[in-house]
Order: sequence, then structure tokens, then C-alpha cells
Amino acid sequence: MLAELYRHTFYSLWLKSTLLLTAIRADHGVVFKKNTYQDICFVRHSQEQWSGMGLIECTLRCLRQFDTSCSRVMYDKQTQTCVPGTCTVNFNPSTELPPGTMYYKQVLCKQTHPCVQYTLTESTICLWVEESPLSYTEAEDCCKSYNGHLYTMRSTEKSDILKRANLVPNNQYWIGLNDREEENVFRWVDDGELMSQEQRIRLFKPNQPDNADPGEDCVVYKDKIYLLNDDKCHRQKAYICEIKVH
Repeated sequence: MLAELYRHTFYSLWLKSTLLLTAIRADHGVVFKKNTYQDICFVRHSQEQWSGMGLIECTLRCLRQFDTSCSRVMYDKQTQTCVPGTCTVNFNPSTELPPGTMYYKQVLCKQTHPCVQYTLTESTICLWVEESPLSYTEAEDCCKSYNGHLYTMRSTEKSDILKRANLVPNNQYWIGLNDREEENVFRWVDDGELMSQEQRIRLFKPNQPDNADPGEDCVVYKDKIYLLNDDKCHRQKAYICEIKVH
């Protein structure tokens, strides 16, 4: 049972003297992530609704009662009302949250493949390839929950590693590069360094990135052609995590 695995560490921030929980993290890669929108797939569990409880109790009760099918909760801080939910479809149109409501979506970070160690010229890294699809932000959170980050492949040496890695043919993988802060200004997630022109020419597909569909701010690695492309961050894709060993 997921609820039995929980030893809680809570990540929060103070805003206008009010404690707002932005994520609820637990052991074994379980994360409840605060969203600013409600997934269209939110489905209430048998019209269940609980009152008189805090947010943490809300998530715990959802897990205790529904185990792995507890994937989302909506919580009204004013009324202390908790609505447990699930998701039965996998697409991303969204709806606005009801006023005063907080929405948390569970990200279960499955590590179904071993972390493979590679020795580079200046460091040793562990590469974790995960085929279970997540959005870009969710994939980022999963990598961070294992003290890593999405894979950065700025060097030829690190690009060559992916050619030898055990990737699913023709699959697409989120990597640690995006232009979410400023359009067409791509930065690596490990240190925020700007992608160089040489790297753009060497790593991206011809005529890419093109932002063909507005909002293509995150980058995927395409196996077999060994090149990058920009894509919409909410799309569900496999991902590659990098954990520095030394």
C-alpha cells in the first residue's frame, strides 16, 4: 500500500505570511504536485467528499482509502473540504479551478530500469532511462526526487552515451533543455547555461527548433536519429535522468 510507504518531507514556501504547500513528497518517488489548473480527466471517487481536515490529512486519507487509484485531490482551504479523485484518460486539456481551491496531482516516479553508470572525462554519472511517460515538469520532479536532473547532453561525449544506451527504438525522451523563460533562448537545466550556437547546429534536427505549434518550449531526444526537437511541455513522454556520482 502506498500509504504504508509514506515518511513525509514537506516542501513549502511562505507567501504573504501564509504557508502554501507547493509539493508533498514521500519516499519511493511519490510526489503530490500542486497544479494551477485541473486536468479534464479529474473524476471523483464515488462522489466522495470529506470535511474538517487539513491538506496533508486529505492526501493521506485518499491514499489509505484508494491506494494507487488516488491520483489527485482538490482541497478548499476555507471550508477544509477534500475531494479525492482519479484519472482514467491521458490527455491534457484543462479547466480552471473553482475559486479558492487547490489542486494536487500525484506523480508516481517509477524506476523500472536500473541506473547505469558511465565514466566521463571529468566526472562519473548514473543514467536512468524511464519509459513511463510523464509531462516535462513531472519528469523534472521525478529526477529531482532521486537527487538528479533531466539529462544534459551538451558535449559530444554525453551525446555518444545515448547512442549506446538501451533506448526504445523511435521513442522520444525529455531531456534537460528548454526555453520556458524566454522564447528561442534554450538553457541547460543543470546550471542554466545558455545553449551555444555550435550545440544548436550539432544537436537539433535540421530546421529545428521551430516552435511550429506555439508553446513548444521543452526539448525531446529522438532515438535512432540521435537529434533533438522542441515540443509542448505538457505532453506525456519517456524521460532520461542524470545523477552525478562524483
